[in-house]
Amino acid sequence: MPCPGNRKCPFALAAGGGIDNWGKLTLRNSTVSHNRVGTASGLSNVASDANSGAIMNWRDTLTISNSVIDGNSATATAPNGRIADSSAIFVEGGALVMRNCAVTGNRAALAAALPNSVDLLAIAGGIHISDRAAGTIRDTTISGNQVSATNTVGNATAVSGGVHSDLDFMLTNDVVTNNSVHSTTLSGSSGDAYGDSGAGEMSGTINHTRFTGNTVIVSSAAGNATAIAGSTFFLSSYPQSGLAQSMAYNVVSGNHLRVSSPHGSAAAMGGGLATDGVWKLNNTRVNDNTSYVSGRIASARGGGIFDAEIPNNVQGGPLSLANSTVQRNVLSGSRGATLHGGGIFAEHPVMLRNTIIRRNSPDQCYGCRTATSAAQSSGEPGQRTIGRPALPTTLLDWLADGRLSRIRSRGGSS
Repeated sequence: MPCPGNRKCPFALAAGGGIDNWGKLTLRNSTVSHNRVGTASGLSNVASDANSGAIMNWRDTLTISNSVIDGNSATATAPNGRIADSSAIFVEGGALVMRNCAVTGNRAALAAALPNSVDLLAIAGGIHISDRAAGTIRDTTISGNQVSATNTVGNATAVSGGVHSDLDFMLTNDVVTNNSVHSTTLSGSSGDAYGDSGAGEMSGTINHTRFTGNTVIVSSAAGNATAIAGSTFFLSSYPQSGLAQSMAYNVVSGNHLRVSSPHGSAAAMGGGLATDGVWKLNNTRVNDNTSYVSGRIASARGGGIFDAEIPNNVQGGPLSLANSTVQRNVLSGSRGATLHGGGIFAEHPVMLRNTIIRRNSPDQCYGCRTATSAAQSSGEPGQRTIGRPALPTTLLDWLADGRLSRIRSRGGSS
């Protein structure tokens, strides 16, 4: 990974602004607040990688209960800044067990000035659970966290405003609300901007949780801009296995994608959520989510749910909805924008049982053989399966450069 001048990129890690933990740790009735790592105001600008503004957990079990993690930051800036990861908690190893907590107002920010030859990533405004760890979060509010990336030279990538899991974990009876992702290539940069998952990328079992008011905002001054999943990008840990992952008794509501590119392509996929692999949604409401695109070439797909293939092994998969609603989701855009699937945009078969898909705009389920039937499946018993023909257009070419695969395999670690 050469830096400009064909030199090795300098590496300096700043981690664990409040607590740097290497063993078993339990926090009860505690507050960890306003800690900073990296190149935050008043600190050195040497760090290339800034991880875990509040708590860094390297191994063994981190147990947190009845506690607040608030107002912490992890920032990396030019000239060396490459990675900003998990402004609140980074669980590199061991396990996170969290109950009855609040993770609020934390910020991970990357302000880079490096070309596309260098891997850059801002990830996890709140919590990051790596692929070498495990996690269970219950009865917890994850709110008002932010992850952002800017670049004055090359690409910008930011993902997971609230919580990011690299492998399966459990989220139960939680509220993930008002988190945000911002990705911007600035004037002087010819690069592309990518952002996803206002609430967070995750996989595993998600029950009795509210994903509301999360936002992804992506803009590119001269290149392309792409945003996926205003709320959550459900990524299967083992998509080739065909094993279903599930979410039940959840609310995905009032989440938003905003994408702009005055000189390139702008694409929005999944105003509410996007899926990879086999997913089952039971007793879940996907309502009142929106996507807006503006660009020289603009497209928005899946105002509520996006279930289609994206290059680099993000495949989508059969989607099942039971006792659920997908309604009042809206796609909109600048003049000439292509808008498909106000409720659902599906490449794979969609199985419905006692599910309502209605009042979405501009349509209900794009690509479905029986979109009208799907829109009127208002609680009658039985199951119907709907599929879709081949995609009418390809996704943005720049996604094929391996960016998404690097995000998933790297998980933001250095």
